[in-house]
Amino acid sequence: MQREKLDDKLPSEIIKMVAEATVIQRSVTENDEVYYQLRIYGDPLYELLTEIASRYHTDFSALDLRTVAPGEGASLWKGFISALGGKPFKSFKVADIIAAVRAGNWQK
Repeated sequence: MQREKLDDKLPSEIIKMVAEATVIQRSVTENDEVYYQLRIYGDPLYELLTEIASRYHTDFSALDLRTVAPGEGASLWKGFISALGGKPFKSFKVADIIAAVRAGNWQK
């Protein structure tokens, strides 16, 4: 798919892919936090980004997933901090994924 033709339907396509990866039962928007609101982390997050990278020829290699979501064996202290209202991970929204696809790579 040519990058110039992505603009019109890209957000809805990415939102659909993200919605399929989350266990949260509600509509997904561009402003949703991938981990904090949609609870996508670990292998499902890796698989989602791998699928998006493959489909849209996007390079996510500069994205350190450990900074935006816990891994499969998430440490207890980060879970404890999150339970108390803290946010040990950087903001990572559906809109950030869309922006990376439009740019062709992760740039944050």
